[in-house]
Amino acid sequence: MRPVRLLDKGRIEAHLREDPGLHVYGLADLDDRFWPKTEWHGVEAGQGLAAAAFIYHAPAGPTLLALGPERRAPALRGLLAGLDLPDRFYAHLSPGLRGALEGRFRLASRGLHLKMNLRDAGALAGADVSRAFPLGPGDRDELMRFYADSYPGNWFDPWMLETGRYFAVREGADDRGLSRGSAASEAGGAAIAAAAGVHAFSPAYKVAAVGNVATRPSHRGRGLGSCVTAAVCRSLLESVELIGLNVQADNAAAIRVYERLGFRRAAVYEEYEAVST
Repeated sequence: MRPVRLLDKGRIEAHLREDPGLHVYGLADLDDRFWPKTEWHGVEAGQGLAAAAFIYHAPAGPTLLALGPERRAPALRGLLAGLDLPDRFYAHLSPGLRGALEGRFRLASRGLHLKMNLRDAGALAGADVSRAFPLGPGDRDELMRFYADSYPGNWFDPWMLETGRYFAVREGADDRGLSRGSAASEAGGAAIAAAAGVHAFSPAYKVAAVGNVATRPSHRGRGLGSCVTAAVCRSLLESVELIGLNVQADNAAAIRVYERLGFRRAAVYEEYEAVST
């Protein structure tokens, strides 16, 4: 199984569409805005692909995504064994693929995760989104401070605010939920209490990945996370057909929220930090 570099978006998409719930990120990253940051490899099988994986080159460092159902595991293992990989990277791996990297790399697990897909969009109708308001590029600094306090270590690319698919709730002395400049908002006593947005978004490929969902610790248990997540999903449904997200498998509280909003479990995978031996 000799890996080949994949440059044909149509061929990659056809392969990913066989298991779209697993490949929300991969499909979104075919979008012209993300494509230059990706490096795709695969194993051929006739006119199609037996396996495909890609490296996303982000400013924080490369991330390898090698995901597939059990029937793809042998081909994915062969693909990973033959890939020329960076000396250090983050990895998302389906079960059974770790062994293809061990020996060449020291793998430190960062936990079991679930992929969830929105399967019951009707459930969103019951969510109260009246206090959620959209964020834009002008809210960047305030949002980054919020994440530093409430979700340290999360992956947030500020340019995603340009998508218009970030929403927040403010609470404080001025609790009207108006999207004003961050300095004015904070001066008025209304700080971001919860926010949610997207990690990936492609109207062209009709997919999006919800991400950066967080609630200030002092405001948890009030339904604010559900409010902003529902607002994001309603906005996304205007232009996409498949919405997914990743969540740590032991985060029972978050999983319950997502299930109430219509998300269902699609797959299990594990995240790792990999360093060359």
